[in-house]
Amino acid sequence: MKEKPDAILAISDLSMSGIMKVVYSKKIKVPADLGVIGFCENTFSKMYNPSLTTIDPMGLEIGEIATERLFQRIHEKNILEPKTINLSSRLIIRDSTQK
Repeated sequence: MKEKPDAILAISDLSMSGIMKVVYSKKIKVPADLGVIGFCENTFSKMYNPSLTTIDPMGLEIGEIATERLFQRIHEKNILEPKTINLSSRLIIRDSTQK
């Protein structure tokens, strides 16, 4: 690329593993050359070097809300109106981004 990106956001653990494979093979220095942020589980964020800045995906909270909506649908025996639900997430800053 003519203009290199400042950072990359990986949307899953699988995409993060691919990104980090390329980063290591190209000897890109994280975070000096490239910031890396993952939308991934806390367990995987610490297995990379440097440890990854992540956005907490809130899988448990999303699952709870989805289950509540499913039970509503079952008990009311009708189709629920579409609903937008906003959740606040957390940015967990670690070593893969410059502070």
